[in-house]
Amino acid sequence: HLAFYCRTGMEVKLKLLVPYVDGIWVASDVVTFFGSKIETRMFVVRLRDGNLFVCSPTWLTPEMKVELDSLGEVKYVVSPNKIHNQCMGAYFENYPDCQLYASPGLVQRRRDLKFYAELTEEPEEEWKDEIDQAIVQGNSFFKEVVFYHKASQTLIVCDLIENIHSCTLDRCGIFGIQRRVITIVLNFCYRGLCTGKPLPSPEFQMYTNDENGVCESIFKLVRKEHYKAEFDFNESTFHVRKRNWDFERILLCHGEFIEVDAQDQLSEVLSVLLMISRSRMFLTKKFYNWIASYQ
Repeated sequence: HLAFYCRTGMEVKLKLLVPYVDGIWVASDVVTFFGSKIETRMFVVRLRDGNLFVCSPTWLTPEMKVELDSLGEVKYVVSPNKIHNQCMGAYFENYPDCQLYASPGLVQRRRDLKFYAELTEEPEEEWKDEIDQAIVQGNSFFKEVVFYHKASQTLIVCDLIENIHSCTLDRCGIFGIQRRVITIVLNFCYRGLCTGKPLPSPEFQMYTNDENGVCESIFKLVRKEHYKAEFDFNESTFHVRKRNWDFERILLCHGEFIEVDAQDQLSEVLSVLLMISRSRMFLTKKFYNWIASYQ
């Protein structure tokens, strides 16, 4: 499967489902965002009862529908954050018995959709035995829900982490002058985002202003043996469940999957967000909070 994620050109556009680990399939797509092509992904988990848990749904083509139907019944369609929602309506139209789950804040953003429920800190009864979840706090634009597939020890994130390598840009068809410009801008504005190192996405780097929220997320998601020196907060202030997930890999919507030192890589990404939240001046926080309120 790794070879698939390092092919060049535009091959990944509207790729059908590819098995990744036991019980998880991945579909890649390329979308245009402000004139530039960006790779995104959908993750499909087949639960023990045969129902499908679809996270961050991409375009539902006739070919994709055939693939999904061959795996099981599309039952739960989930938006991990309020950006990744554009395709949910098509799933409800084609699977009227499926349940749409909104990330925090999406119900107000997509009043045209009929949501079954809004995701919370605790997993739904329908998948809690197989998939756990938690909300990443501290971002004034959106709250992202991350998922842990217990059987495969896999963490699934959407925009919390991006891991952009040269082959990532190859797959999106970004070459030549466009590639140089995009690389320079992203590296300058977002702490070396295109240098092959897992980092918070631009949305997280821009809008993470709440230090306490980041600390709560660290407490929930990072195992104690992977704490960094700067994680010097008082744990007794957080009245949330510590997850202690023993994940071995991280699946991302954007960039290369993390399959080595996954726990430490998550700790490092959250460390960057903690540094950002601690360094923001009062007026800077107000400015980004104001921008977020209009998105």
